[in-house]
Amino acid sequence: MGLRLGRWDGYFAVQRLWRNEWDGGADTLRQLRELLAYDRTPQLFLVAVSAVLVLSAGLYALCLADRQPLALLVFCGVLLAVVLGSGGVYFPRARFLLPGFPLLLPVAAAVARARTAVAVLVLSGAALSSAWLGGYMLLVWAGPP
Repeated sequence: MGLRLGRWDGYFAVQRLWRNEWDGGADTLRQLRELLAYDRTPQLFLVAVSAVLVLSAGLYALCLADRQPLALLVFCGVLLAVVLGSGGVYFPRARFLLPGFPLLLPVAAAVARARTAVAVLVLSGAALSSAWLGGYMLLVWAGPP
């Protein structure tokens, strides 16, 4: 993005056009609090996004505890800082975490150590919930993904 715009901060310049600006996480915390504490009938997809954001922060703590390679920790830390620290549009934030798949390494290690039945159960649950959420996004969610 930076090369295309001729700016070192090209990603952030484009995000500003979409009204997504860095606010240190104030908007993220406000949205989380509103969805999980005050909204009596939150939309399911927004609850799923909130769960992904909270779980990703917890997974990063596990990655730190596991002493993963510094490059992975820096990459995932910066990615989390950008996603969690930005204000503006809330619903695509889980999608912005897709490059942060190294956050799942502690889960993958635990599944690899688990008995076969447990591993099948965990992976089947993950596949079914992912398919269900994808179907929900396709058939029910009225906004963009």
